Amino acid sequence: MLPGNNKKPLLIALLGAWIIFGQAQEAINHQNPLWAFDYLIESWKKQQDAYTTRYRIEADSAFINPQFRDYYGQALMTAYTLEGDIEGKDRAGHLFRDKKQKLTKPENLSPDIFATDAHSFLLEKAEEKQAILINEAHLYPQHRLFMTSLLPGLYKLGYRHIFVEALDKDSIEIPSKTIGIYTSEPAFAHLTRQALALGFQLHPYDAPTTANRDSAAVRNILAKAKTFSSQDKWIVFCGFDHNNQQSRRSLAHYLKTLANIDPMCVDQTIYSEPESLPHYQKLLDYYDIQKPTILTDRQGEAVPLNNASNRDYFVISPRTTFLNGYPIWLTIHTACQWIKSPFTDYDTVEVYYQEEMEKTPHPIPFSVKRKNKDNEDLLLVPNDKPYRLIYYKHSGYKREIIKSL
Repeated sequence: MLPGNNKKPLLIALLGAWIIFGQAQEAINHQNPLWAFDYLIESWKKQQDAYTTRYRIEADSAFINPQFRDYYGQALMTAYTLEGDIEGKDRAGHLFRDKKQKLTKPENLSPDIFATDAHSFLLEKAEEKQAILINEAHLYPQHRLFMTSLLPGLYKLGYRHIFVEALDKDSIEIPSKTIGIYTSEPAFAHLTRQALALGFQLHPYDAPTTANRDSAAVRNILAKAKTFSSQDKWIVFCGFDHNNQQSRRSLAHYLKTLANIDPMCVDQTIYSEPESLPHYQKLLDYYDIQKPTILTDRQGEAVPLNNASNRDYFVISPRTTFLNGYPIWLTIHTACQWIKSPFTDYDTVEVYYQEEMEKTPHPIPFSVKRKNKDNEDLLLVPNDKPYRLIYYKHSGYKREIIKSL
């Protein structure tokens, strides 16, 4: 059995390795503990429909090995995020993932501690730094949108480059499903789109096939950074524990030891969904946390947290709630507006930027809505550029376009 404490980095490393070497097989080997990820890789290589991929993974649920049920859950949740279905992703997590217990200690609940807007706090702290390492949980797209919200302010502070763990290609000009698997998710496309519009350059850096992944990744980062202007600051957008300053095999550690760079390390993964222990909800309730938050003292400095793990700052995120079938965080962090759907007989509607549909054969939706009896026919569409509406009907593992507006 694979060690439980290595699940997240192992899966991500294997995903990257299989993409590079093309080891995914068309005939899925269900004896492989990670067989559900083979569907994701095959789909990405062939640029297949995200709906079909998710359907195939669900249809093969009879092959789940109970010992590796959590791996299956991760793959299915990934498929739902790529499909843009956050409610479906959350249901899959409840059904197939192990319960997460990150906050094992109660946090201090005090009138002398204040909920401070994480956006403005981090921008103030970033001004004096040359580099930032901010992480995400790959199955929780709200982390990508919070990162996106920081980009205009970071650009004004001199940040010009973003190293992206999930990126598979350099010289990106437009969001496209061809640039990576995780980057094919709509919130990641928002990040890519905003970064490019502001003038950032995006770079891959990961080295998932090497024995010491983060050491090789940092060497890739440093080699690329040598080509930058001396005035340029940069950001690394990584997953989970790669920005843990005390881990001897992390990006943060190797940046310090190899280049004497002390980056600002920001965590989004600990004080965030998913969390089954009550300490998280008590924290949200006491400080009335409705948006990404840093807890500070009366002097405006971040307070020590009892479940912290070797980063400079910890963003506390609220639980996801939904409005008209969309996660609230999507409505806050994107240039959007509500419209009444001009067509109602559909199963799914995807909204695309018209410009991106014209420039790439593999565009990523701005938003996706799966119709059900509990949500109204209100659609979330861009308010800054022309867009297209693509309506689908589902039939088994296939779906067909029934209207395009």
